[in-house]
Amino acid sequence: MALSSLRHQLEPPGVPGGTVLQADRFSVRLNPDAVSADVTEFDAAVTGAARPAAAAERVRLLEAAVRLYQGEFLPGYYDDWVLEEQRRLAEAFVGAAHGLVRELEKAGDVAGALEHARHAVQVEPMREEFRRDLMRLLASSGDREGIDAALRQFNDWDRRGAQEGWEPGPALRQYARDLERRAQASPAAPEIPRRVVEGSGGAPAPVVPSRTPEGFPPAEAPHPRAEVEHAGRLPLQVTRFFGREEEIARLAEMLSPCGPVALPPDDARAARLVTLTGPGGTGKTRLSLAVAERLRSSYRGAVWFVPLADLANARLIPGAVVDALGIPRSLEAGRLEQAEMLLAAQPSLLVLDNFEHLVRQGGALVRTLLARLPTLTCLVTSRQPLHVTGEREYPLLPLPVPRTDEDADRMSRVPSVQLFVDRAQAVRPDFQLTPGNAPAVAELCTRLDGMPLAVELAAARVQVLTARQMVTQLDRRFELLVSRKRDISERHRTLWAAINWSYGLLTPDLQKFFRRLSVFRGGWTLEAAETVSGDPDGPVNALDGMSHLRDCSLILAEEIGPEMRFRMIESLRDYGEERLREAGEADRIRDRHRDFHLRLAEAAEAPLRGPRQAEWLGRLEAEYDNIQAALEWSLNGSPEAGLRLAGALWQFWLASGRLGEGRERLRTVLSRTDPSDRSAPRAKALNGAGVLAYVQGDYEGARVLHEEGLAIWRESGDRQHLSYALLGLGFVETAQENYDRAGALYDECLPLFREYADVWGVAWTLNNMGNVAWHRGDVVRARALYEESLALKRELGDPYGLADSLGNLALAASGQGDHTTARALYQESLTIWRDLGDRRGVAAALEGLAGLEAAKEAGSAGDAPGSAAERAACLAGAAEALRRSIGARLSPSDLAQNERALAPARAALAPDAFRAALAAGAALSLEAAVAYAVGAHPE
Repeated sequence: MALSSLRHQLEPPGVPGGTVLQADRFSVRLNPDAVSADVTEFDAAVTGAARPAAAAERVRLLEAAVRLYQGEFLPGYYDDWVLEEQRRLAEAFVGAAHGLVRELEKAGDVAGALEHARHAVQVEPMREEFRRDLMRLLASSGDREGIDAALRQFNDWDRRGAQEGWEPGPALRQYARDLERRAQASPAAPEIPRRVVEGSGGAPAPVVPSRTPEGFPPAEAPHPRAEVEHAGRLPLQVTRFFGREEEIARLAEMLSPCGPVALPPDDARAARLVTLTGPGGTGKTRLSLAVAERLRSSYRGAVWFVPLADLANARLIPGAVVDALGIPRSLEAGRLEQAEMLLAAQPSLLVLDNFEHLVRQGGALVRTLLARLPTLTCLVTSRQPLHVTGEREYPLLPLPVPRTDEDADRMSRVPSVQLFVDRAQAVRPDFQLTPGNAPAVAELCTRLDGMPLAVELAAARVQVLTARQMVTQLDRRFELLVSRKRDISERHRTLWAAINWSYGLLTPDLQKFFRRLSVFRGGWTLEAAETVSGDPDGPVNALDGMSHLRDCSLILAEEIGPEMRFRMIESLRDYGEERLREAGEADRIRDRHRDFHLRLAEAAEAPLRGPRQAEWLGRLEAEYDNIQAALEWSLNGSPEAGLRLAGALWQFWLASGRLGEGRERLRTVLSRTDPSDRSAPRAKALNGAGVLAYVQGDYEGARVLHEEGLAIWRESGDRQHLSYALLGLGFVETAQENYDRAGALYDECLPLFREYADVWGVAWTLNNMGNVAWHRGDVVRARALYEESLALKRELGDPYGLADSLGNLALAASGQGDHTTARALYQESLTIWRDLGDRRGVAAALEGLAGLEAAKEAGSAGDAPGSAAERAACLAGAAEALRRSIGARLSPSDLAQNERALAPARAALAPDAFRAALAAGAALSLEAAVAYAVGAHPE
């Protein structure tokens, strides 16, 4: 079984058996001519470098070996042979890395030596000899910047030792003391004097003495061509890159060199400074490298990558640029002049990576460089923009995530899924995306918002967890998403650390504002942020605070409808929520959040019955995640507030088709409050629950709810609300064919509505009185009542009521044989229901049109393809499917009426043909069903 599985993975169909796997009775082995392995290649490179050879060949082999070694062999396995191999390979890497640094130093390539020393420290951070190499190379220039950088390396090492219970060796400690003495003898770099150039529009520009304080020479200095030995060097990438094709193309277009005569840096066409912004873990660095690689030929190799994450302050940026350019430290004081000449000699691109902690002082420095060097272009990666003249920000969003309805094949082409599968296969080579695990992988990528860092950290867990298990653990995502790799920065080793770095760059007041915003679900508006998260007397107002947080890539701003909405990706929200709990503010801010959305829901009640219905439905839809969270919070601490909130939402639940959910929410809040409570909020909630129960066909349940609410209103003497309870109970009595009782209820509520000038209530009561007349067979009276109701609803501009009355009037017209008028009324009703997105209303209009199509078949065979009978069945099937999708039911009398109307179509078609037409209609989407209904008629 194991051998069969191996052959399936390594010798798929089309590959002859035995090509890769060679087996006999006693063993299974890999064909050495058919496979390659990193360990084999690593050993070959190390062995080759140990043989006598030219220096360039030794460097090539050692670089290959160092590139291949990516950390501990088979991490997480502890068999004796694995441990021995781990030790052997680690020692071989130490020798190769140390030897490579020495070879590059001897060749005068100090920048290359420094790059590989840094790489060695990242891969094997516990090796003190690598730390010593790096410190020595950093300090080799003899200037204060280099010595400071070397001392930071030692301090990081010393601090780590203190945390983990060990100390740096005495030789390294003595070397650090020597560096401290040298640092004290070296003057620190002075600050940059600045002035505003007259006529520059207020843009800051440097004072240019004989030599600028940053250490760059005057702009008039001669600029020789770049030498070959300083050609750009980009970090090697050992993992695959997915997606971002559009971003790479756009950024490459923006950053393409403009030729020897560049435009001014504040010219919008120049794009000489582009800042790639986004939260930590979105892949800014990797994208910048892909863009730099794309542009390498356009810049004729003059492309350099400058890592800034480890710099303590902006004064060290020039030194980092010089190091990246590979200017030999043997040039001593002339290195900065040489760097400027190199950058000025031809169009050049600097990629300044991880700039966010240097923005305050570093932004002006970058602006100065661009002003002094017309041939220079900069691509900056940062969690916030630099805010200098000429900057063009390019916000980077997470990777696209799959749709839940996609199959495994389509899903495999979605970048976030591709990234997950690739990184999963790096730790578990047999991992595959299958129909079985694809839904869980899709949910995982979606709930991680397509954030590359989070997806990679999750994929690394496939050794011990399935994708479905990971999904169940996402509530503890900060414990789950932790990397064991040694060659990545501390702030990217965990998802928590990546976010914590950004949080730490905020002022305390902005930290408070950020964590308070985490209470929102699905986004928020400026008004909501001011009310829920702001401090009226605090130093940070909501608008400025959100502008700053958006600059720091901690929130997203989106123009949706008439106003901007803001949101956090889920991982940032989880982090903020944890910080909110730590600060002891969670309960107070959640109370504010609940109260804000309670006021919103109650404010929506009246507009939902008028011309602004669509607008307010949209507002509630946009805030629905917040409303659900507010309801949940109410149940835990304030059931009375939950009762008010749910009681205000029943119209929204009805109009949006959330019938079952609305009933369950109302049932829950009613069960959490005292049954003996006779308050108005309870009566409103009972009324709403009764309406939703009625729509779902639970007439007995609806009766109980309405009667309890009716009793409360009678006891309280609130005649205005009493009228609504009477109207709701009248619906139930009509559905149960108790027409005398229904008529009496309507006769009681109609004068109450008129007493309070409630036109909406009057219109609906007249409509329902028309229903009673229709069911009693009095079509003339029914039509008159429907017309009176329709006129009032047109006056009110109530689209929901208008569509309902149009449908009823169409029914009456049809009953009188006026099919032309009926069809026009049904189609007008259908259009309104479609625009409202009301599936129950669309179904009612389709049923009416189906009856009209069926009537055309009376007395004819009608079995030709495209016949009226088939159209009738198709429309009926679409209507039934729409009702079923939201759990809405017809009353027995309405169901019987539809069956009678459809009978001619059923009789005209063979049973199989009728069922096929029903099924075809059921398969239509709402939009397709409406289009079919409108096009089904030549008139």
